[in-house]
Amino acid sequence: CFDIVEALLGVNVTQVSMDDYPCVEIEQAQGTSEMSSRFLVGCDGASSLVRQTLNPGIIDLNFDEPWVVVDTQIKGELDLPHDTAFQYCDPARPTTCVPAGPGRRRWEFMLLPGETPEQMREPEEIWALLEPWGNKDNLDIVRIAVYRFHALMVDQWRHGNVMLAGDAAHQTPPFMGQGLCSGIRDAANLAWKLDRILRGKAQESLLDSYQAERAPHFKHVVETSVAMGRIVCELNPSAAAGRDAAMIAARESGESGPGASQQGQVAPLSAGLVQADDPGAGILFPQPQVKHGDRTGPMDNLEGCGARLVVTDPALLPDEAKLKALEVTPIVLGKDVVETGAPGAQSWLDYLGRSVALVRPDHYVFGTASSAEEANGLVEAWEATTA
Repeated sequence: CFDIVEALLGVNVTQVSMDDYPCVEIEQAQGTSEMSSRFLVGCDGASSLVRQTLNPGIIDLNFDEPWVVVDTQIKGELDLPHDTAFQYCDPARPTTCVPAGPGRRRWEFMLLPGETPEQMREPEEIWALLEPWGNKDNLDIVRIAVYRFHALMVDQWRHGNVMLAGDAAHQTPPFMGQGLCSGIRDAANLAWKLDRILRGKAQESLLDSYQAERAPHFKHVVETSVAMGRIVCELNPSAAAGRDAAMIAARESGESGPGASQQGQVAPLSAGLVQADDPGAGILFPQPQVKHGDRTGPMDNLEGCGARLVVTDPALLPDEAKLKALEVTPIVLGKDVVETGAPGAQSWLDYLGRSVALVRPDHYVFGTASSAEEANGLVEAWEATTA
């Protein structure tokens, strides 16, 4: 969808080298050729060739469990809500069931001691596992694969002008549904920084913040996912009964466990390009539904995804020419946009006791302010930090 992007399909990268610039050797129908670039992002999955070439150290985060994944096509009535995911914490066989697109369902079954991947790839074994929910009358098996759910990450995410992202940089068990999400966060983190560098707006040292920001954040995600996995993968019936009783008691008492809210499940940035000792810095900015003129929708859709200075009063705005030069979009709540639903930016700022938020292009808050003078200082800090 971008004129400057060319997507090459049916191409295999067979070699990666790093001399003056990163270079890849590719194989396609027409033969073998080489391509070089100023930067290379290795987001080529858990078996990453880029990672193998760089050979970084691997940090083991202490989770390794084999599961069989079964993708199915629904062809009849299935006694399951079409838009709901389930986690069956059954010590006899921990099982996950999730929607996988229109007319499709994915099941994941934990392998038990003594079971082998070869055995669990056999269709008769899978039909026996699926029997509580469906059979050959209402399901077609599309794919069977055995995976080991890992928890690990590399110890070096950037090697000069080569970065690792997604599963090439880290792997997490699926119990929080944060594998793909973490890769998207990597991409969002890199995209605006690479853009500034390639347009001559910043030095390459801006990329030093990549691992500083993403590694602690991912470690929090994977530790939470591993903790949830320990709950799900309990095979001892007595321990599972105690777990169930504690969870039922907590629900009946109205207690919500740590991280019950979506915002609480996503750790803030603890380092990197954020203001120190700022109550809002590093937090994902709320994504309110807003009205702008006769248009309505999420704020990002209407106001763009670059850096934004969100204020509650136009008197708090710094010099307009200064903001324009820094490519920071000013947004006055209640004037430029009117919030039409939660989660609200206004209520979030009120909660913090602040009136201004400078939001990075990847939607994390760089910092907040309470006065026009502080807002000016915030913009100056952004200019110095991102140069």
